Amino acid sequence: MRYLLFGTAGHVDHGKTTLIKALTGIDTDRLPEEKRRGLSIDIGFAYLDFPEEDTRLEIIDIPGHERFIKNAIAGLSCVHGVLLVVDAGEGIKPQTIDHLRIAKCLGVEHYVAVLTKVDRYEAETVDKTERDLKDLLDRYRISADPVRVSAVSGEGLEALKDRLRKVIREIDPPPVHRPLRVVIDSAFPVKGYGTVIRGSCIEGRLRKGDRAILEPTGVEVRIRYIQNHGEFVGEVVAGQRVAVNVPDIKSEEVERGFWLLEKGGYIKSSRILVMLEEEITPRGIYSAYFGMREVFGRLSRIGDGVFLFSLREDIVSRRGDRFALLNSQGRLVTGGEVLHPSVRVVRRKFIKENLSLLTTNFALYLIKEFWKEGVDTEIPEKIGRVSEEDLSSEGVRVGDKYYSKDLLKRLIGSLEEILKNTREISKAEVMQKLKVGEELMDEIIKRCQIAEPRGEMIASKGKGASQIEDLISDLPEGIIDERDLKIDRELLRRAVKKRKLHRISQNLMVTDGYLRDVLKTLREIGKEFSLQEAKAKLSLTRRFLVPILEYIDYLGYTKRRGDKRYWIKDPS
Repeated sequence: MRYLLFGTAGHVDHGKTTLIKALTGIDTDRLPEEKRRGLSIDIGFAYLDFPEEDTRLEIIDIPGHERFIKNAIAGLSCVHGVLLVVDAGEGIKPQTIDHLRIAKCLGVEHYVAVLTKVDRYEAETVDKTERDLKDLLDRYRISADPVRVSAVSGEGLEALKDRLRKVIREIDPPPVHRPLRVVIDSAFPVKGYGTVIRGSCIEGRLRKGDRAILEPTGVEVRIRYIQNHGEFVGEVVAGQRVAVNVPDIKSEEVERGFWLLEKGGYIKSSRILVMLEEEITPRGIYSAYFGMREVFGRLSRIGDGVFLFSLREDIVSRRGDRFALLNSQGRLVTGGEVLHPSVRVVRRKFIKENLSLLTTNFALYLIKEFWKEGVDTEIPEKIGRVSEEDLSSEGVRVGDKYYSKDLLKRLIGSLEEILKNTREISKAEVMQKLKVGEELMDEIIKRCQIAEPRGEMIASKGKGASQIEDLISDLPEGIIDERDLKIDRELLRRAVKKRKLHRISQNLMVTDGYLRDVLKTLREIGKEFSLQEAKAKLSLTRRFLVPILEYIDYLGYTKRRGDKRYWIKDPS
């Protein structure tokens, strides 16, 4: 069976509770004060089955008095549809409009409008109220022709049920596949059982014997028994009202607005990014209802209707959750939607630079935000409205995390720079330099064309010709002492092997270009030359002159005879 949550809305004493009793046979006024005063003070609950639709409507009766406006917000915070009730004689009243505004702020899309007590008034009066109600609905862009009903005579009740039946066909089933979220409205002790928690399951499923987390306390509880409207059941799913027996905790430790959640299936945060329906200039402290919990905080405008909401306490929310925003006097300001339920980077510059991604490509926003830490594959379910497929299209999976493609490119470039200046380096040292974990480091090594893993070390593979050319161009002119160089010795070795460099003694080297210049200059002296003539021509000290002349002998260009050298091979 499919379960949907509906809430009543309307002014005080317009007949909401009486209408629900006529529809369902259940009196939702349960408090003695409600019985005595004849009005609803707190939210009440009933249900109406539609067997032919395989659907149960879980109905939340919401008080209409202005003093209980926060109860109204709490009750409407998790419904799929609204039953808007108007007294056919009294017409549109302040709480009619307030409740409608609240429902719209909370993103409710499905409405059934009802004119009650039609048996008490003349047809002209009812007609006028109906016109006024249609005008109100039109202003809020709601398509819902009012149904005329008398709860006393029964007139219109079947027509109302038909209208509800039509509307529920348009509503998508609640998300049973997501991690459990039950919003709690009350807790009380029951003799022989202990604490019973009552609430609405808005996502996931809960089974007898499960263990769940009570937030914001973080306490783990055992689900001993489950009831739905007084009947023991083995499980409940999204859209159902639920009463659960949790003997591990005292009832006074549970407040309205607490959550019952799947262990490991959520994220708590006191910093969220939100989109408000109306642009406001933030002033002072605001309160907002997430589920049935009122929380307080400050808003900072980022741009284009986007605000950073810094809250006084951690909350549990998911991307796409709706909320009502109230000012410090408790008056409704506007509605909003959670864009990011757990902000990691709060720098305004970062958020502004990536503002468009919040609505167009949230997967990429997350990848940029998590950066070197990587986005865990479990994050999509916890955050909501982003899938692992989204992450895989925008990032690179390494183990159980997704990283930015740009990040990997940068890290590979950084590793190549490190390897240019060393033949071998410890992996731990590179990880510390790049500030990455081992799993990501291994992936970087694998993708780096010049890196080779050797146990706990990273070795430089053979360097390409372009790297050797770069090396030669960076070397100083003249004769080079290898001990003065802080570069990759393996690259030097390859340069010597390719005759781009020449080792003229144990520590001294010359580039091939410099050697050719020396040969050309010496040849200009004549068929033979002395040490003194070479010294004068090349302007070198004996420390450098002797090794280079001996190297030229070694190459077979010259041969020493006494204090002279003569050419045996033309260097040109």
